[in-house]
Amino acid sequence: GRVIAKGKDPDLRRLEIGDLVYGQCWKMGSFAEYAIVEAKNVHKMPSLLDPLNAASIPLVSQTSYQAIVKAKLKKGDKFLILGGSTATGIMATQIAKKFIQCEKVIVTSSQEELCKSLGA
Repeated sequence: GRVIAKGKDPDLRRLEIGDLVYGQCWKMGSFAEYAIVEAKNVHKMPSLLDPLNAASIPLVSQTSYQAIVKAKLKKGDKFLILGGSTATGIMATQIAKKFIQCEKVIVTSSQEELCKSLGA
């Protein structure tokens, strides 16, 4: 979406009126023309993405994160991701390698260079 107004939350200093944003709407109204969202749930859209692709980031990230939490991964673990170049696989690789600090992230994918560039 596009920021058309903002409140006084200090976290909103990172956004300007007119910025393209993406995020998750945890309350009713996500299919509405206008929605009110909490500052922590919306982020400025990277200039390299179009709105359609940016809109997928929250759900893909949440799916990957929840799978990693459910697997109880911890620093030093080895992690196998089937479908490493899918949207969920790409996000899971980065979360496992950079945030969980898994020793190795192994993926299945025909996109070997892409997966290696992400930490697999």
